[in-house]
Amino acid sequence: MTKQGSNAPAWKRSTRCVSDLHCVEVASWQGNVLIRNSTRPTGLLTVSKHQWRHFLAKVRSAERPE
Repeated sequence: MTKQGSNAPAWKRSTRCVSDLHCVEVASWQGNVLIRNSTRPTGLLTVSKHQWRHFLAKVRSAERPE
């Protein structure tokens, strides 16, 4: 997604999103990662970049077949 203003975060939508509804969107903002649901964009979850990388590593390791 494009920035809405010079001080607004640039939101990116999950590649697993198949429609415009119920998509996870993330943005890097002031040293943190913001996470939101596309249908409720005012509800934000904020995590550190370290926490986000840890979360992604756990998700990716769960996707690999053993």
